[in-house]
Amino acid sequence: PTDRIIDGRSIWPLMTGESGAVSPHDVFYCYYDNELRAIRDNRWKLLFPHQSRTLAEREGGRDGYPVQYDQQQVGPALYDLDADVGETKDVSAEHPEEVARLTAAAEVARDDLGDSLTGRKGKNIRPPGRIPEGAKGQ
Repeated sequence: PTDRIIDGRSIWPLMTGESGAVSPHDVFYCYYDNELRAIRDNRWKLLFPHQSRTLAEREGGRDGYPVQYDQQQVGPALYDLDADVGETKDVSAEHPEEVARLTAAAEVARDDLGDSLTGRKGKNIRPPGRIPEGAKGQ
């Protein structure tokens, strides 16, 4: 459509195992609500400072009963996902160029979609699309 911006790109070739298929995305933005919490590419993941819920090594709920979460401060941190898929070692001091590159890429998302962690309102904020109540398929 020409009357709106479409955020997504097709990953159908990847999903169907097409030979030579590559992601149409250079980076992935990790938003929670309007918080840009992280950005990643194929190798690197950069976490921005934010609060996150954790069980803090406690066991989860049982029999449908929830358990209390703690809040913890996360980031900033850079992880090399090729060497550390479990994200256990912050390598930001060893790779400041990757921190700078991913931070610059995050600014594109902040300008477009905003980021409440940095107090930014994006230029293209819009309400989510919704299927009208009672529409077919509901």
